[in-house]
Amino acid sequence: MKRSLVLILAALMIIITSCSQKTPDIKSTSDNPGNVQIPNPWVDCASLSEAARLAGFDIAIPGSFDGYPNKMIQAIEKSMIQVLYFDGDPDGQDTGMIMIRKGAGSGDISGDYNEYAEKETVKMHGLDVLLRGDKGLVYSASWESDGYSFAINADKGLSRDALSDAIEEMITVVGYEGPSSVHWAENMSFRKIENIKPTLSASSFDERFLKFISERADGNYMASPLSFRYALGLLLAGAEGDTKTELLSALGVQSEEAWTAYCLDFNGFVEYFASDLERDIVEYKEQVKEGWLPQNSPEPFRALRVANSVWKADWVREDFKEAFRESIEKNYAAEYRFFTQADAVEKINEWADIKTEHLIPKLLSDDYPTEELAIVLMNALYFKDSWQTSFAEYLTQEGDFHARNGKTTRKEFMTSEDQYTYFEDETTKLVILPMDSGVSMAFVLGSTEGLGEKISRASQESVKVTIPKIDLETDFSNKELVDFLKKYGVSLAFDGDSADFSAMIDHPVYVSDIIQKTRIKLDEEGVEAAAVTAIMMDECAAIEPQEAKEFTADQPFSFYIYTTCNDTSAILFAGEIIE
Repeated sequence: MKRSLVLILAALMIIITSCSQKTPDIKSTSDNPGNVQIPNPWVDCASLSEAARLAGFDIAIPGSFDGYPNKMIQAIEKSMIQVLYFDGDPDGQDTGMIMIRKGAGSGDISGDYNEYAEKETVKMHGLDVLLRGDKGLVYSASWESDGYSFAINADKGLSRDALSDAIEEMITVVGYEGPSSVHWAENMSFRKIENIKPTLSASSFDERFLKFISERADGNYMASPLSFRYALGLLLAGAEGDTKTELLSALGVQSEEAWTAYCLDFNGFVEYFASDLERDIVEYKEQVKEGWLPQNSPEPFRALRVANSVWKADWVREDFKEAFRESIEKNYAAEYRFFTQADAVEKINEWADIKTEHLIPKLLSDDYPTEELAIVLMNALYFKDSWQTSFAEYLTQEGDFHARNGKTTRKEFMTSEDQYTYFEDETTKLVILPMDSGVSMAFVLGSTEGLGEKISRASQESVKVTIPKIDLETDFSNKELVDFLKKYGVSLAFDGDSADFSAMIDHPVYVSDIIQKTRIKLDEEGVEAAAVTAIMMDECAAIEPQEAKEFTADQPFSFYIYTTCNDTSAILFAGEIIE
């Protein structure tokens, strides 16, 4: 019997690609020369993520159509995406084509104005789908959902079963929201934020995780406890029996509800973050209108986004259990996706790329084994915000950084003097730099032991802060996160003979690997960072002037990006710069 595996990953990286401008020779699905034509020009795109960047939203597509091996992806800026499948040479005279389209807004975007003998609206997967065809075959199908229009055209026709399968895959994705969007997980449950504090009281899980990573790290690194936490929440929701008991013990909670409550608090902060930005945008527009701000002043932008997804291989016949689906939809707003052995790597990488604003374009290597891959559980975390007090670029200059190994390297150092939260004793010096929406970044020289207590004792001081610019990518792919869970008593989840994830699906699966990748960019304006975590399963079976304090990070230091809401501290990212 085959066995099933689970892999957890997290990733961050920036990549910007462009699409080549071209107006293709698109076959019309109608013989009527009076057809209304879809607006041109179309743009050929190398991937779905490129098309999403151009159109401003994502699209989920079937992994393949039998007999249609060739595929072309195109988009119209801020308007539409289409994917064309061909059963031969796209330029061939007798080549058949299946076209899938998604467009913003309502209306018929099929471009097919033929008259068909059969026309009816039917229910498919909860959608009202207009079918047009002849002799039992469907030549054009269209529907609307969540503010988007969809169409599937097949010039040789599709059976209703084949069409239903295609639509099922297309409706598993929540619409992609581009960089200007303020909401990501708007359907996610959350607890209303009652208070936000600059204090930090790390959970036992976060403390143990960061200590373990610090001991294993060889050089600069950043990890995301929060992204790891969300991915483990998806895994917990599917665990049963002793497997679940071991996980709860290792995570330091008594119940799944306690673990979920933490995530619900942070979901509430995500909602607060988005609403705060909306208020700032309204105020900005009023100030521009009244002439208090110049017309060309930039609109406020910041982002904090959480995305979760659950994937299943096309060869796994069993479906996810209803209780599992209800739990992860309610608590994590999880999307549902499908993959094949052939396209798993491509689809997973595209999802990570889009959800992290292209900071993580490639989560899995091209040769990642997918032969036994059955289920994937993923989380993406994206953050971008500005300092409340920005660093003046003209003050940035090169200087020496004294690494832990005794060597000296050159870095670009930013400098700012202002009122900051500051603490200093015999072993520790720390400063906290606030950002615009309740997130703080702590920089720590020396010992981090008792960090939360030291932050609580910090006070407002005049501080001259000098810190290096950071552009750091980290890849934990040598079983670090697996070893962390095993150290704290998790064994059954990794055992193909004993793992019990029957609350998720009636198909035996177990955790085989955990990988995390992260990236952070820090400069004079602020911070941009992201993480993607995926669990993959194979078949398993006002102050008086005073002398300024100085905080100069020209030697190894730790950093924490965090917020505390409803007295729950969430560490989004944490790491060390030691060289």
